[in-house]
Amino acid sequence: MAGNIGLLIEQPTAPPLSLLSVVIPARDEEGCIASTVEHLHVGLRLHQVPHEIIVVNDGSHDQTWKILTELATWLPELRPIL
Repeated sequence: MAGNIGLLIEQPTAPPLSLLSVVIPARDEEGCIASTVEHLHVGLRLHQVPHEIIVVNDGSHDQTWKILTELATWLPELRPIL
């Protein structure tokens, strides 16, 4: 152990994640927004990640907002923003 002074350097550890916020912009996404949100939610739950999914409706002219508000009635982690 010549030259090794035997110091132990403690590696910093990250604090536990309290809540992951995922922000998704959406414009005219009626064809895929429900499956996108659902797949993301299922994946995060599978890995036991506390989360919220914020979807910002960016001026959609289709049914994106309606779909988001319907999803939010049974998915409390979803936060649609108009």
